[in-house]
Amino acid sequence: MNRRILFHAREMVSVASEVRSLLPGWEEGKIDWATFPDGMPNIFIHDARALENARVGFIASIGDGEELFRQIALLYALASYPIECLRVLIPYFPAGMLDRADAFGQVVTSKAMARIISAIPPATRTDITILDIHALQEQYYFGDAVRVRLHSALPMFRDRILRREGSAPATVAFPDDGSRKRFAYDLEAFDPIVCVKVREGDRRIIRIKEGDPRGKSVCIVDDLVMSGETMLECARVIREAGATDVSAYVTHAIFPGESWRRFEGGPISRFYVTDSCPARIAPLRGRAPFEVLSLAGVLAADLA
Repeated sequence: MNRRILFHAREMVSVASEVRSLLPGWEEGKIDWATFPDGMPNIFIHDARALENARVGFIASIGDGEELFRQIALLYALASYPIECLRVLIPYFPAGMLDRADAFGQVVTSKAMARIISAIPPATRTDITILDIHALQEQYYFGDAVRVRLHSALPMFRDRILRREGSAPATVAFPDDGSRKRFAYDLEAFDPIVCVKVREGDRRIIRIKEGDPRGKSVCIVDDLVMSGETMLECARVIREAGATDVSAYVTHAIFPGESWRRFEGGPISRFYVTDSCPARIAPLRGRAPFEVLSLAGVLAADLA
């Protein structure tokens, strides 16, 4: 059997270690992520000759521009070696990048990012896996030289957590129609509640568009959370409508400016997030109401 070697971005060391523990036969790929005195990357791949005919995986973290350049340089090098295939796992494709231009002069940065990744040398087969991408149209920004596959971490949460949540009748809630379209298929066994933003005078408020939360344990489901304002307002409305408990799940916890603090002591009793962005969720570990779920099983299944 050809060797199987898993590399990872610097931020993903713990995630990669857990993935390898689930995949017997996969070795750790060792990289020196050094820097020249002028600040430019100085990257070295250990035992590079052993990569010949190997299956190579890479767990990326592309939320930081400087780290992105380091990883792109590495991927270009790996793809130029005589390896069997290259599998790039991108747990989080940054939602902060513009996915469409609403006015002349706006730069569609997500498209630029996709083009950069698609420029991986075509000497070998390259597969790109992205978990719970925020804007579905972004998958079409990648070029034909790479194959993009969109996966979701939601089935992992559904099977491990949601189906055993509490003793009250459980259901899910979508904060908007976008979340419903994205996740309804994986949650078709539940009778969902759908919220919507409506204009009331000069304000935009959240109301329940479909479903009845009375007497139920409700879990609000979305792909990511930024400031959390919509999630919190949705939780308050659902509690006021008679829910016995409100929890939440997102795959990507971004929380710019420590906005996670507004969830402490709020209407959400448990907030489940994944480790798709390890540095961002580090302050959440062991802090109520948050529970961090590992993506190792989801990523390992993709590599297996």
